[in-house]
This record gives sequence, C-alpha cells and structure tokens, in this order.
Amino acid sequence: MDLINATELVNSVITSLSHIIQNAQDEFKVRFSELRSVASKLGIQLQMPRVAKRCIFRATAETADGDVESFYRVNVFIPTVDAVLQDLKDRFSRHQQTAFII
Repeated sequence: MDLINATELVNSVITSLSHIIQNAQDEFKVRFSELRSVASKLGIQLQMPRVAKRCIFRATAETADGDVESFYRVNVFIPTVDAVLQDLKDRFSRHQQTAFII
C-alpha cells in the first residue's frame, strides 16, 4: 500500500511542476518578488552575471527585456524546473508504476 501512495504523491508533484512550467512567468514573478524583498533587507543588489558573447560550455539565452528578472527566469528557473520534472517522469514512468502495483 505504501508504494501505491508514493506513486500517487509523485504524480501530484509531476502535475504541480507541469503547472509551474506552463505558468512560468507568473510563478517566477511571485518567487522573484519574495527574493527581491529578502535581498533588500540584506542589502544585496540583484544584478545579472557577466555574459560572454561566445559561450563554449553552455548556452545562455538572451532576453528581450534585458532585465535581471527575465534573465534568471529564462536561464535558471525554467531549465531547473524542467530538468527536475523530466527526471521525475523518467524515474517514475507509467511502466514502473504498473510494476509497483503488481
């Protein structure tokens, strides 16, 4: 019975992460505003890292706005949530969940 409950919980996490990816702009805006308030309390100025014109080891997406929020949403938030979501889908595929029930 614990395995079945665990797969249900994993499916709910996958659904939640899928919802976050679909509404990435709004979801990130909420989290970034919280980050901004904490950073201002600590006296930290949020800024974009230096971006090389030619990246060899990884791609850095350009943002149309050129602001800090867009940079971190496009280059950090979306890829991270997407990687976690894909990893969960790979580890807990429908075939494995069927095997758990058996």
